Amino acid sequence: MIETVPSMKKITSIKLILNYLKLIRSLLIPTLALIFLNETSTNDIWHLLWTAYPFIVIFLFLLVFLKWFTYRYGYDDRAFYIHSGVFTKNKQVIPFNRVQNIQRKRTILHKLSRKTQIVFSTAAVTDEDL
Repeated sequence: MIETVPSMKKITSIKLILNYLKLIRSLLIPTLALIFLNETSTNDIWHLLWTAYPFIVIFLFLLVFLKWFTYRYGYDDRAFYIHSGVFTKNKQVIPFNRVQNIQRKRTILHKLSRKTQIVFSTAAVTDEDL
């Protein structure tokens, strides 16, 4: 039996903004440490790290964008489908009859854009169930 996948939708750009904010927050302490240590240290390793750091940051921002760009979802009357991945492609199928709990999460940005984040909790699957 060939399973037809519904038309896949792109995730909202609010998620991209939230992921960029998380990345900036996680880079704050390393950036401040590099600035402080670069000014107080005479060791060449800090200068090398300071030179490489902008390239690392650009790569991380590009990776966040590519993850957002390649993430797709869709659903039909039987299941929820997720396609994602930058370097390795992942395809997930979540049958609705396996869903045990659905959680919604709404931040201020979600409320402003009338969006919500949904988390599915599913039952365990054994080989006998397939």
